Amino acid sequence: MDTVYFDCSSGISGDMTLAAFVDLGVPADTIEAALNSLPLDGFSLSWERVNRAGISANRAVVETNEGHIHRGLSDVLEIILGGDLGDKAREYAEAIFTNLAKAEAEVHGTTVEKIHFHEVGAADAIIDIVGAAVAAASLGDVRFVGSPVRTGFGTISIAHGEYPIPAPGTAALLRGVPVFGGEVEGEWTTPTGAAILSTLCSEYGPMPAMAVDRIGHGAGSRVHPKLPNVLRIFGGNSARQQACGMIVMETQVDDASPELLGHLGERLSESGATDWYITPVLMKKNRPGHLITILCKPEQ
Repeated sequence: MDTVYFDCSSGISGDMTLAAFVDLGVPADTIEAALNSLPLDGFSLSWERVNRAGISANRAVVETNEGHIHRGLSDVLEIILGGDLGDKAREYAEAIFTNLAKAEAEVHGTTVEKIHFHEVGAADAIIDIVGAAVAAASLGDVRFVGSPVRTGFGTISIAHGEYPIPAPGTAALLRGVPVFGGEVEGEWTTPTGAAILSTLCSEYGPMPAMAVDRIGHGAGSRVHPKLPNVLRIFGGNSARQQACGMIVMETQVDDASPELLGHLGERLSESGATDWYITPVLMKKNRPGHLITILCKPEQ
Protein backbone atom coordinates (compact mmCIF):
# COMPACT_ATOMS: atom_id res chain seq x y z
CA MET A 1 0.00 0.00 0.00
CA ASP A 2 1.40 3.38 -0.97
CA THR A 3 -1.71 5.61 -1.10
CA VAL A 4 -4.45 6.30 1.47
CA TYR A 5 -7.49 8.37 0.52
CA PHE A 6 -9.89 9.95 3.04
CA ASP A 7 -13.42 10.26 1.68
CA CYS A 8 -14.88 13.02 3.86
CA SER A 9 -18.16 13.43 1.94
CA SER A 10 -19.94 12.86 5.27
CA GLY A 11 -17.39 14.79 7.32
CA ILE A 12 -14.68 13.53 9.66
CA SER A 13 -14.11 13.24 13.40
CA GLY A 14 -11.49 11.64 15.60
CA ASP A 15 -13.51 8.55 16.52
CA MET A 16 -14.60 8.04 12.89
CA THR A 17 -10.96 8.13 11.78
CA LEU A 18 -9.85 5.69 14.45
CA ALA A 19 -12.66 3.26 13.61
CA ALA A 20 -12.07 3.51 9.86
CA PHE A 21 -8.36 2.72 10.24
CA VAL A 22 -9.22 -0.46 12.15
CA ASP A 23 -11.82 -1.40 9.54
CA LEU A 24 -9.15 -0.80 6.89
CA GLY A 25 -7.08 -3.53 8.49
CA VAL A 26 -4.89 -1.88 11.13
CA PRO A 27 -4.83 -4.37 14.04
CA ALA A 28 -6.89 -3.13 16.97
CA ASP A 29 -4.38 -4.77 19.30
CA THR A 30 -1.62 -2.50 17.98
CA ILE A 31 -3.65 0.60 18.76
CA GLU A 32 -4.86 -0.63 22.14
CA ALA A 33 -1.37 -1.59 23.30
CA ALA A 34 -0.05 1.87 22.47
CA LEU A 35 -2.98 3.62 24.18
CA ASN A 36 -2.67 1.47 27.30
CA SER A 37 0.96 2.58 27.61
CA LEU A 38 -0.09 6.23 28.02
CA PRO A 39 -0.02 7.73 31.53
CA LEU A 40 -3.78 8.18 31.30
CA ASP A 41 -6.14 6.39 33.66
CA GLY A 42 -9.80 5.62 33.68
CA PHE A 43 -10.65 4.93 30.05
CA SER A 44 -11.82 1.99 27.98
CA LEU A 45 -11.89 1.46 24.23
CA SER A 46 -14.18 -1.01 22.50
CA TRP A 47 -15.46 -1.62 18.98
CA GLU A 48 -18.93 -2.30 17.66
CA ARG A 49 -20.54 -2.90 14.26
CA VAL A 50 -23.26 -0.38 13.44
CA ASN A 51 -25.37 0.61 10.44
CA ARG A 52 -25.48 4.17 9.18
CA ALA A 53 -28.11 4.82 6.46
CA GLY A 54 -27.60 1.34 5.05
CA ILE A 55 -23.79 1.19 5.37
CA SER A 56 -22.18 -1.26 7.78
CA ALA A 57 -19.34 0.47 9.62
CA ASN A 58 -17.00 0.04 12.55
CA ARG A 59 -17.47 2.32 15.55
CA ALA A 60 -14.91 3.17 18.22
CA VAL A 61 -16.50 3.53 21.65
CA VAL A 62 -14.37 5.43 24.16
CA GLU A 63 -15.53 5.67 27.76
CA THR A 64 -13.79 7.68 30.48
CA ASN A 65 -14.46 8.45 34.12
CA GLU A 66 -12.41 11.63 34.42
CA GLY A 67 -14.10 14.95 35.07
CA HIS A 68 -13.98 17.94 32.76
CA ILE A 69 -10.23 18.63 32.68
CA HIS A 70 -8.72 21.60 30.84
CA ARG A 71 -5.29 20.53 29.66
CA GLY A 72 -2.70 22.73 28.00
CA LEU A 73 -0.56 21.69 25.07
CA SER A 74 2.38 20.92 27.35
CA ASP A 75 0.15 18.63 29.46
CA VAL A 76 -0.98 16.69 26.39
CA LEU A 77 2.53 16.44 24.96
CA GLU A 78 3.74 15.08 28.31
CA ILE A 79 1.10 12.35 28.12
CA ILE A 80 2.15 11.51 24.55
CA LEU A 81 5.81 11.43 25.52
CA GLY A 82 5.04 9.05 28.38
CA GLY A 83 3.58 6.40 26.09
CA ASP A 84 5.28 3.64 24.11
CA LEU A 85 4.10 4.82 20.70
CA GLY A 86 7.09 4.61 18.41
CA ASP A 87 8.81 7.59 16.83
CA LYS A 88 6.53 8.09 13.82
CA ALA A 89 3.28 7.73 15.78
CA ARG A 90 4.58 10.13 18.44
CA GLU A 91 5.57 12.60 15.73
CA TYR A 92 2.08 12.43 14.18
CA ALA A 93 0.32 12.82 17.54
CA GLU A 94 2.48 15.76 18.60
CA ALA A 95 1.96 17.47 15.24
CA ILE A 96 -1.83 17.02 15.38
CA PHE A 97 -2.11 18.52 18.86
CA THR A 98 0.32 21.31 18.02
CA ASN A 99 -1.80 22.24 15.01
CA LEU A 100 -4.88 22.20 17.24
CA ALA A 101 -3.14 24.54 19.68
CA LYS A 102 -2.09 26.90 16.89
CA ALA A 103 -5.67 27.04 15.58
CA GLU A 104 -7.09 27.74 19.05
CA ALA A 105 -4.43 30.36 19.72
CA GLU A 106 -5.27 32.09 16.45
CA VAL A 107 -8.99 32.10 17.23
CA HIS A 108 -8.54 33.48 20.77
CA GLY A 109 -5.71 35.88 19.96
CA THR A 110 -3.16 34.31 22.29
CA THR A 111 -0.17 31.95 22.19
CA VAL A 112 0.01 28.15 22.08
CA GLU A 113 1.63 28.19 25.53
CA LYS A 114 -1.41 29.89 27.05
CA ILE A 115 -4.05 27.79 25.31
CA HIS A 116 -6.04 25.36 27.44
CA PHE A 117 -7.92 22.74 25.47
CA HIS A 118 -11.53 22.26 26.45
CA GLU A 119 -13.28 19.49 24.48
CA VAL A 120 -10.11 18.36 22.68
CA GLY A 121 -8.07 18.12 25.87
CA ALA A 122 -10.30 15.46 27.39
CA ALA A 123 -9.20 11.85 27.60
CA ASP A 124 -11.54 10.68 24.81
CA ALA A 125 -10.06 13.21 22.37
CA ILE A 126 -6.53 12.16 23.35
CA ILE A 127 -7.49 8.52 22.74
CA ASP A 128 -8.98 9.35 19.32
CA ILE A 129 -6.01 11.40 18.15
CA VAL A 130 -3.21 9.23 19.54
CA GLY A 131 -4.98 6.10 18.29
CA ALA A 132 -5.32 7.58 14.80
CA ALA A 133 -1.64 8.59 14.87
CA VAL A 134 -0.59 5.05 15.82
CA ALA A 135 -2.77 3.62 13.04
CA ALA A 136 -1.41 6.03 10.42
CA ALA A 137 2.18 5.29 11.42
CA SER A 138 1.57 1.53 11.20
CA LEU A 139 0.81 1.88 7.48
CA GLY A 140 4.42 2.84 6.79
CA ASP A 141 5.53 5.34 4.17
CA VAL A 142 2.23 6.15 2.44
CA ARG A 143 0.80 9.19 0.68
CA PHE A 144 -2.27 10.61 2.43
CA VAL A 145 -4.82 12.37 0.20
CA GLY A 146 -8.08 13.99 1.33
CA SER A 147 -11.37 14.68 -0.40
CA PRO A 148 -13.37 17.91 -0.12
CA VAL A 149 -14.73 18.02 3.43
CA ARG A 150 -18.37 18.33 4.50
CA THR A 151 -18.50 20.75 7.42
CA GLY A 152 -22.25 21.07 7.91
CA PHE A 153 -23.92 24.34 8.93
CA GLY A 154 -25.93 25.90 11.73
CA THR A 155 -24.67 26.48 15.27
CA ILE A 156 -23.12 24.38 18.04
CA SER A 157 -22.79 24.87 21.79
CA ILE A 158 -19.19 24.67 23.01
CA ALA A 159 -17.35 25.81 26.13
CA HIS A 160 -17.21 29.44 24.97
CA GLY A 161 -20.87 29.67 23.93
CA GLU A 162 -23.02 29.23 20.83
CA TYR A 163 -20.82 29.23 17.74
CA PRO A 164 -21.44 28.92 14.01
CA ILE A 165 -20.50 25.74 12.16
CA PRO A 166 -17.76 25.07 11.29
CA ALA A 167 -16.53 26.00 14.76
CA PRO A 168 -13.78 28.65 14.69
CA GLY A 169 -11.01 26.19 15.51
CA THR A 170 -12.23 23.77 12.85
CA ALA A 171 -12.36 26.55 10.29
CA ALA A 172 -8.80 27.60 11.08
CA LEU A 173 -7.56 24.02 10.73
CA LEU A 174 -9.29 23.64 7.35
CA ARG A 175 -7.70 26.74 5.82
CA GLY A 176 -6.51 25.73 2.35
CA VAL A 177 -8.60 22.53 2.38
CA PRO A 178 -11.57 22.31 -0.05
CA VAL A 179 -14.78 22.34 2.03
CA PHE A 180 -18.54 22.49 1.53
CA GLY A 181 -21.43 22.97 3.92
CA GLY A 182 -23.78 20.39 2.44
CA GLU A 183 -27.56 20.28 2.68
CA VAL A 184 -27.90 18.70 6.14
CA GLU A 185 -27.69 20.93 9.22
CA GLY A 186 -25.33 20.10 12.07
CA GLU A 187 -21.63 19.66 12.80
CA TRP A 188 -20.26 17.00 10.44
CA THR A 189 -16.57 17.80 10.90
CA THR A 190 -15.08 18.22 14.37
CA PRO A 191 -11.84 19.96 15.40
CA THR A 192 -10.16 16.61 16.08
CA GLY A 193 -11.13 15.28 12.67
CA ALA A 194 -9.99 18.47 10.95
CA ALA A 195 -6.67 18.37 12.83
CA ILE A 196 -5.97 14.74 11.90
CA LEU A 197 -6.86 15.29 8.25
CA SER A 198 -4.96 18.55 7.78
CA THR A 199 -1.87 17.15 9.53
CA LEU A 200 -1.67 13.88 7.61
CA CYS A 201 -2.73 15.11 4.16
CA SER A 202 -0.71 17.41 1.93
CA GLU A 203 -3.04 17.22 -1.08
CA TYR A 204 -6.80 17.20 -1.64
CA GLY A 205 -9.25 16.56 -4.45
CA PRO A 206 -10.92 13.63 -6.22
CA MET A 207 -9.65 10.15 -5.51
CA PRO A 208 -6.27 9.74 -7.22
CA ALA A 209 -5.76 6.98 -9.77
CA MET A 210 -5.08 3.95 -7.61
CA ALA A 211 -5.67 0.21 -7.41
CA VAL A 212 -7.78 -0.10 -4.24
CA ASP A 213 -6.94 -3.06 -2.00
CA ARG A 214 -8.87 -2.18 1.17
CA ILE A 215 -11.74 0.07 2.27
CA GLY A 216 -12.38 1.02 5.89
CA HIS A 217 -15.70 2.45 7.15
CA GLY A 218 -15.69 4.42 10.40
CA ALA A 219 -19.02 5.48 11.92
CA GLY A 220 -19.75 8.59 13.94
CA SER A 221 -22.35 8.80 16.68
CA ARG A 222 -24.84 10.87 14.66
CA VAL A 223 -27.63 8.91 12.96
CA HIS A 224 -29.34 10.35 9.89
CA PRO A 225 -31.89 8.50 7.74
CA LYS A 226 -30.37 9.44 4.37
CA LEU A 227 -26.84 10.73 4.91
CA PRO A 228 -24.53 8.00 6.24
CA ASN A 229 -22.39 9.41 9.05
CA VAL A 230 -19.43 7.36 7.82
CA LEU A 231 -15.83 8.17 6.97
CA ARG A 232 -14.41 5.95 4.24
CA ILE A 233 -10.67 5.34 3.98
CA PHE A 234 -9.36 3.72 0.80
CA GLY A 235 -5.97 2.04 0.75
CA GLY A 236 -4.10 0.81 -2.30
CA ASN A 237 -1.32 1.38 -4.78
CA SER A 238 -1.03 4.29 -7.17
CA ALA A 239 -2.11 3.40 -10.70
CA ARG A 240 1.05 4.98 -12.09
CA GLN A 241 3.11 2.16 -10.63
CA GLN A 242 0.51 -0.48 -11.52
CA ALA A 243 -0.28 0.52 -15.10
CA CYS A 244 2.88 -0.27 -17.04
CA GLY A 245 6.59 -0.80 -16.79
CA MET A 246 7.68 2.17 -18.94
CA ILE A 247 6.80 5.83 -19.44
CA VAL A 248 7.16 7.97 -22.58
CA MET A 249 8.10 11.63 -22.04
CA GLU A 250 8.07 14.14 -24.89
CA THR A 251 8.77 17.82 -25.46
CA GLN A 252 9.29 20.09 -28.47
CA VAL A 253 12.14 22.57 -28.83
CA ASP A 254 13.11 25.07 -31.50
CA ASP A 255 16.27 27.04 -32.17
CA ALA A 256 18.37 24.12 -30.91
CA SER A 257 21.75 23.52 -32.55
CA PRO A 258 22.77 20.01 -33.70
CA GLU A 259 25.67 20.11 -31.22
CA LEU A 260 23.29 20.79 -28.33
CA LEU A 261 20.92 17.99 -29.39
CA GLY A 262 23.80 15.56 -29.76
CA HIS A 263 25.05 16.45 -26.28
CA LEU A 264 21.52 15.94 -24.93
CA GLY A 265 21.42 12.44 -26.42
CA GLU A 266 24.70 11.54 -24.73
CA ARG A 267 23.43 12.81 -21.37
CA LEU A 268 20.16 10.87 -21.72
CA SER A 269 22.05 7.64 -22.36
CA GLU A 270 24.35 8.31 -19.40
CA SER A 271 21.39 8.98 -17.08
CA GLY A 272 19.84 5.57 -17.81
CA ALA A 273 17.10 6.26 -20.37
CA THR A 274 15.97 3.00 -21.91
CA ASP A 275 15.66 4.66 -25.32
CA TRP A 276 15.45 8.11 -26.84
CA TYR A 277 15.09 9.70 -30.27
CA ILE A 278 14.82 13.15 -31.81
CA THR A 279 12.42 13.85 -34.71
CA PRO A 280 12.39 16.94 -36.97
CA VAL A 281 8.98 18.68 -36.75
CA LEU A 282 7.31 21.83 -38.09
CA MET A 283 6.08 23.93 -35.18
CA LYS A 284 3.72 26.90 -34.90
CA LYS A 285 4.38 29.89 -37.17
CA ASN A 286 6.10 27.38 -39.48
CA ARG A 287 9.22 27.26 -37.34
CA PRO A 288 11.41 24.18 -37.76
CA GLY A 289 12.01 22.34 -34.50
CA HIS A 290 12.63 18.95 -32.92
CA LEU A 291 10.47 16.53 -30.95
CA ILE A 292 12.48 14.91 -28.13
CA THR A 293 11.10 11.51 -27.04
CA ILE A 294 12.41 9.58 -24.02
CA LEU A 295 11.49 6.09 -22.87
CA CYS A 296 12.25 5.38 -19.20
CA LYS A 297 11.09 3.56 -16.07
CA PRO A 298 8.43 5.26 -13.83
CA GLU A 299 10.87 5.93 -10.99
CA GLN A 300 13.12 7.87 -13.40
